[in-house]
Formats: sequence, C-alpha cells, structure tokens
Amino acid sequence: MRLLMRLVLMGLLVLSGCRATSSRDVSGEPDRIEEVAAELIGLAEEDQKYEQIVLQGKVPADREGFFATKARLMVERGERCEAIFDEIGFPDYEMVGKDASEAFWLLVQHTDSDPEFQERVVEAMRPAVDRGAADGLNLAFLTDRVLVNTGRGQKYGTQVDYEHAIGRAFPKLLDAPELVDERRDEVGLEPLAEYMNSMCEIYFMMNRKQLGERGVEAAYQYPDGFDSW
Repeated sequence: MRLLMRLVLMGLLVLSGCRATSSRDVSGEPDRIEEVAAELIGLAEEDQKYEQIVLQGKVPADREGFFATKARLMVERGERCEAIFDEIGFPDYEMVGKDASEAFWLLVQHTDSDPEFQERVVEAMRPAVDRGAADGLNLAFLTDRVLVNTGRGQKYGTQVDYEHAIGRAFPKLLDAPELVDERRDEVGLEPLAEYMNSMCEIYFMMNRKQLGERGVEAAYQYPDGFDSW
C-alpha cells in the first residue's frame, strides 16, 4: 500500500555541495514537537486533497486557476517545511512519529520549486535511514527527485515521464541505466520495467476516456525482462 502511494504521488548516493542539518535534541520540548507533528499531518492532508482532485479527474472548469492555486500552495507548504527543518532538523520517526515524519517527506518531495532544500533534506535523512528512523525507499524517491530537478541523471528511475498518445510511461534521464535494476534491488524496489508497467496502468486508469478516443483500449505494458532504457 505504501509503495502504491508512492506510485500515485508522483528517490543512496553521496550528494555534495549542500548544507545538511541533523535532527537536534528536542526531548525537552514535547509540546512544540507535538505541534509540529500535527501541523505536518495537516499540511500533507491539504496536499493530498489537491492531488486526489487531479487523480479522480475532478479538476474544475477553471483548470488554469486550479493548477495555479495548487502550485502556489505547494510552494507555501514547502516554505513552511523549510522553516520547520531549520528549527528542529529532519523530523524523523523518533522525533515526531512515523505519520508526521512521512508527511514531511511527502511535502518535501513535492517542493520542486526549491531543489536546494530538497537536497538538504536528502543529506539529513540519510543517517535517520541508517538507524531505522526513516524509510530507505522514501530516501531513494527524494534522491531521484533532487537529481532530476537539478539536471542530473537519476539513480533509481522513480521519476517518470509519458508518451501521452499511447500512455507509455518511461523514466526521466537515468545515470548508468545498465545499473538501475541493481540499485533498485539494493533498496527494495521492483525491476524498473515492472514499476513502469504500474505507472502505465495508473495513467491509463486516469486517462481512459482520452486514450480510448485515440484507439488505446488497454494500458501499455513492457515485456518481461525489458531493460533497454
């Protein structure tokens, strides 16, 4: 279920040149941490409300206005997350609980307007993953997001584009494509072709009417073992 969430939402290399912040000791401030946890969960719920409108095909008639508002709120939520990060560091499971920590990750994943901040979180997240206080798959997704947002090839192929005419999903620029399935296996991800097939199925489900008008009656599927990226 959590992997499916990642599929619908739409990234352990060492990234250099960014300013990392570790989680600081906030054990003496339980009331403040409780406030932060509640705020993060609320912000993520708002984020998902807009995502679900898109996924369910319920975008209002004023599409331009809707997506402008959606983008503006993403930036505002990202700025709030950065303020929290600067205050307390990376809010890992041990600090704010799993739900609030993963809410923070989700919000940062969507803060594409500020890849420098995303990269800071990647750096701070790594030691939390090492001690089991954050999720390694989330780190893989955010790592890829940073790489794509800064014009570099991604490591795990989690970030996707589409050939819209036929509903074919394909990975954005990859670094050393011949190694991608090995890297994915190391962090517990399925082979890239299987992942792309899942993305194709979701795209087909979301765009069934438009694809049907083009004569596309089933989700595009890569053959078993496909690796010619």
